[in-house]
Amino acid sequence: MDFWRGVNVLYKRKWLILLTVVLAVGLTYGATRLIGARWSGTVRLRTPANELQALADASGQRRQQSRRFDARRESQKWLLRATSPSVTQPALAKVGRSLDPSRVTKQIAVKAMEGGYVDVTVQGPSPVYVRRFANALADAMDEAYQSEGSLQARYLVKALDGRLTAARIELAKSRRALDNFRARNDVVVGVSDTLTPVFNRLNSALSGRDELEARLAEVQSRLQMARTELATLPETVPVEDTPSDSPLVAQLRQQLAGLESQLVTLQARYTNEHIEVKRVLAQRDAAQARLDEELAKTPTVVAQRTNPQRALTLATIASLESNRKSVQALLRATKAQIEQLQGRLGRYRGLDTQLAPLVHAVTVDEERVSSIEQRLKDARLNELQAQSAHRLVLEAPVGKDNPPINETEGRTKKLLILALLGSLMGTAALIIGLDSVDQRVKTVVEAEEALALPVRAAIPRAIAARDAGELARTTELEPRSLQSEAYHFLGLHLILPGQRPVQSVMVMSAKAEQGTTSTICNLAITLAQAGRRVVLVDANLRNPAVHEVFGLSSEVGLTSVLADPRADLAGALQNTEVENLRVLAAGPPNDNPWQLMRSRSMEDLATQLRAIADFVLYDTPSALAFTDAFNLAPAVDGAFVVVRALEAPTGSERRLLELLKMAHVEVLGSVLHSVPVSLLDSHSHYHHYYPATERPLPALVGGGSSDSNPPAPLGDGHSLSGNGTSGNGASGNGSQDGADSSDGDLA
Repeated sequence: MDFWRGVNVLYKRKWLILLTVVLAVGLTYGATRLIGARWSGTVRLRTPANELQALADASGQRRQQSRRFDARRESQKWLLRATSPSVTQPALAKVGRSLDPSRVTKQIAVKAMEGGYVDVTVQGPSPVYVRRFANALADAMDEAYQSEGSLQARYLVKALDGRLTAARIELAKSRRALDNFRARNDVVVGVSDTLTPVFNRLNSALSGRDELEARLAEVQSRLQMARTELATLPETVPVEDTPSDSPLVAQLRQQLAGLESQLVTLQARYTNEHIEVKRVLAQRDAAQARLDEELAKTPTVVAQRTNPQRALTLATIASLESNRKSVQALLRATKAQIEQLQGRLGRYRGLDTQLAPLVHAVTVDEERVSSIEQRLKDARLNELQAQSAHRLVLEAPVGKDNPPINETEGRTKKLLILALLGSLMGTAALIIGLDSVDQRVKTVVEAEEALALPVRAAIPRAIAARDAGELARTTELEPRSLQSEAYHFLGLHLILPGQRPVQSVMVMSAKAEQGTTSTICNLAITLAQAGRRVVLVDANLRNPAVHEVFGLSSEVGLTSVLADPRADLAGALQNTEVENLRVLAAGPPNDNPWQLMRSRSMEDLATQLRAIADFVLYDTPSALAFTDAFNLAPAVDGAFVVVRALEAPTGSERRLLELLKMAHVEVLGSVLHSVPVSLLDSHSHYHHYYPATERPLPALVGGGSSDSNPPAPLGDGHSLSGNGTSGNGASGNGSQDGADSSDGDLA
């Protein structure tokens, strides 16, 4: 398909393209309104500056603060905190929403930065929801962060509280035992000087036992906390593996370290305005920029590695387990020593010996209760300090100074433009593609390519509603119509000077309902109007219709003359309302048209007709269904082949041409019938000249009804007893044909 034909095809479908574009744009706009806008708000948090050191002190470990900041790892850690149910559920409760956890997780994004800053971004359908949920999420993260910081302190307070209760119970028992002993013996006895060293050692051992028990309780508390923390840590985390430093990077690091050392020395002596200080500062900045550039070139690979925090926690647990075992061993040894000292005291008999342990027990229990009370008081104070110190600072909440951002601003406009361009190009491509694969004959050029014959006339389809009889007499009833002009072109090929003399012509088609009868009748009227004597012979003995077109009788006709050579030919010819036009009807039906058409009488009749007329025109049935047309071969000088437009070639036309060649019949050309007027430039340029109706049409004998759909022109297989159908393979208005209109004109 050439460029201008494609342009013409698109122009003919401009309303379809416009409708498609409008629908696509409308549906796209409706979809954007249905989906709605997407807003995002970012709240900035800041962790305490000494967080890492505080955590290291709490776990008994010292971490290296010079470790390089890993933004991806820190962001992942804070994202896990922000999306945990313990944080999202309280935040949603404050907002008054209840969402699926997976949906909430998709709405949250976290970015960690150096200096302890964390940006938490929340997405949502409205700015109000984003503002409320982002601020509520920040508050929930702060509460969870405080809870993490005071977890160890709470464990210690709980353990000391339990020990204090047990110590007070032991003190009450010791005092009750001492009071009962004194009441029973009615004496108060002091401790003997001989037993003083033993009692002192025993007191020392008991004190040591208490301290060891306290240490053991503290170690067990820390061990329980570490195991709890271990359960929350994943085994692996995504990390970026950075290859080892290249020689150039190592050299730059060494150079930077030397410049830093030199800068410290110079700043101790001079101010920053000194020329030497400025020089070293410039060299340091240049070296730092070069180092950053080289580090940026170093590729990183994200891989799953063992969680270092989990490894550190496991190491802490192992250390605490070792510490616990050593304390337990010391505690067993101390208890053994206490049992030994108590055994030595048991060997002494007497009240002093019995009283001393009771007094000592009361003393020890009192000291233990006092010690535990003091430690519990300190632990509670530490818990309050941990809660106040381990907090997130809300640097920039979502509000007036930090409003939500509409991420979908301008999206509707872009989508509408894409829908407009996509529907326009898609519809155009579909129309051109369908037209390219359409094999129907629509134009003169296509008909000439399919038949290898020149097209002598392209007969337009009737615009107004007409029955078959009216269409067969268009040149008489509507001489100014577009159809009449097309038949005038067909007649020119027979009467123009310089053409090979042709007197006897038949009109034929390969298939039925191609418009042969309409063509032959209008051609006969055209020649008669040109002043030529014309005899129209209805040789369609299978389904004759010419007599019905002109309102004549078929009681005497072709079959009568052929069957009886003595019959009067002049009596069989009938005059019509058209001057110079006479009709030889088909006559009564005959049982053997083959024998009749092949008789000697047919040749004699043809000779007689040539003698009395300038043109003898024969109407024939379908040439591939019946042999009547080929039986007329000796009687005619040439033939026109009629092909209906908007029908795909089946090869029958080529077969017909081969049979005509074998019968030595000259093919004068073809007639393309029922061409939609939308394919003719002449109609678009001169439609004001061609009226829809010239004048009131006379009633015809056997005329059909005037339905809203125009009937097909008469062809073999038609009669005037009923309404014709369009038979063109397309709707009556021809608006669906997509061929180049310039191909439909005749030169």
